[in-house]
Amino acid sequence: MATLIVDIDCAGWTSITEAAGTAAAGPPASPPALAPAWQNVTSDEMSIKVEPRSEVFPSLTDIASVRRHFRSVIGRRGGAIVSCDLTAVGELTAVRCVSKCCAGKGPAMSFTASIYVPLAPWVVELSIRGSEQGMTGVREAMVVQELMQTAGPSERQQLANKIFPMEWKFERYEPGARGDLSFVISDDEKYDPRFPDHPLSSVRRLLRRVERTFRVMEAPAVTGAAPDAAEDRGKLGSMVAKVRDRFSQGTKGHGIGIAPPAEQLEIQLRQPEVKPMSAEELAGELGPQGAADALIIESLRRLGQPIPSLVERQKMCRERMAAELKKAVEQSQQRTREMNEIRTSTDRMCKELATGATYLWIPKLRSSGRWFTMPSAADGTVLPLFTDAASVDDFIEAKQLECEPVRLSIKDLFVSLSELRNQGITAVDFNRCPRCSDPRLVISLDGLRNELELLKGYAATVNTRRVLAERNYRLALRETDAAKRLNTLRYTVAHIDPGGPAIHLEIAKIAAASGDSGLVEQCRRTLAKYAPEHLSLLWLS
Repeated sequence: MATLIVDIDCAGWTSITEAAGTAAAGPPASPPALAPAWQNVTSDEMSIKVEPRSEVFPSLTDIASVRRHFRSVIGRRGGAIVSCDLTAVGELTAVRCVSKCCAGKGPAMSFTASIYVPLAPWVVELSIRGSEQGMTGVREAMVVQELMQTAGPSERQQLANKIFPMEWKFERYEPGARGDLSFVISDDEKYDPRFPDHPLSSVRRLLRRVERTFRVMEAPAVTGAAPDAAEDRGKLGSMVAKVRDRFSQGTKGHGIGIAPPAEQLEIQLRQPEVKPMSAEELAGELGPQGAADALIIESLRRLGQPIPSLVERQKMCRERMAAELKKAVEQSQQRTREMNEIRTSTDRMCKELATGATYLWIPKLRSSGRWFTMPSAADGTVLPLFTDAASVDDFIEAKQLECEPVRLSIKDLFVSLSELRNQGITAVDFNRCPRCSDPRLVISLDGLRNELELLKGYAATVNTRRVLAERNYRLALRETDAAKRLNTLRYTVAHIDPGGPAIHLEIAKIAAASGDSGLVEQCRRTLAKYAPEHLSLLWLS
């Protein structure tokens, strides 16, 4: 019988036999023909399978061949490749493959993140699997909804013909083709932080953690008694003992490029040392639900309280995830409503305003009389434009610029574009926040074909600011804690609407109630300068 030694980090996982309630505390049982398998609080499953390697398994020197092979195998199973890359497992080269398939529960999808380690006679497969539960398709719907807001001509044409754009769904490594089940742009790893509880995010995150210490080696042939497992026991962090478990399994030939079974195999598991982690590190490693579960267990253990079974904790976890998902859906729907309102208001404003009577404010350097500009990501510089006096004054003051604000109509600004180009200015930036690094609406001068393009930028900025400020104002009014309400309002003034009269009136009201006369006076000066028609309301509040 051959023996493979596998180092695998099982922190946060419970063996399948223990999860089913068939094992007491301590190392899990090792029934015949059972591959090592575990489950965690989010109902993900991890397993190790080892089978004989055949000539079908591709050479790892050619990544294109590797991807074709795995795409073919996973496709025959009814699945699709999300990603397939080479990785290192100790000194060995391995394949990291993420795939998806239908979970068999309506539209629910199942995701698998695996590492395949080819040895001379074997292929060792470490897999982590997770499936959608409850409400499905939320990640895809939310991402696609956002993409539709910025769709290009090709995507818009396909959508008009009721075709899901090829740019958003395709075979990962053959962009010109796609099957019924293919890579969707929402599968991209960049969306994982936004959807930490999604099974795709979860399996990728958990695989990254396990992969760091995952090692595979063949045990040398030895005679005599096996080493005493107790000698190898150490601490896992501060709680979990190092284990050495054996699983005997007969190979069945169901893996990736597998030959008929040659002999029985014994898998010897070793738990590497794991350092204690902070709550933040724990969330990054295990995800929000896994971290919450670990902290709950640790708290109960310290209090000497009984720890709920994995099944009970999984139920609580599903309830938490369902609540988070509902909240995310509501927020997405709110953003969609806001985008539609901004678009409608912008179109209406463009029809109502005249470019000769609509003004922008621009900072001008006092020393040289030239416009103040900022470097752009590309060549050239960006000219900041502001839709009201309060915003440009706040920008100049916060940046401590030796500038004065100059008011210019959109019509006159458009006439001066050629002069701006001669000064090396390549784009304009609307209502840049002096306290944030991210730009707001940036328009290339080459894209300004007429005055209406500038007017659209102005109208979109004004309406976006209004919608965001109104949302924060409503949130603040619903906040019962005065300090939190004040923080929301002050954030809105600092980052969104420096001169908003309703916001300053509410800030003054809170300040007066707390006896902060300085803040009341500051609000009074702001209203007197930018919204004098609201000044009388200050005393009524």
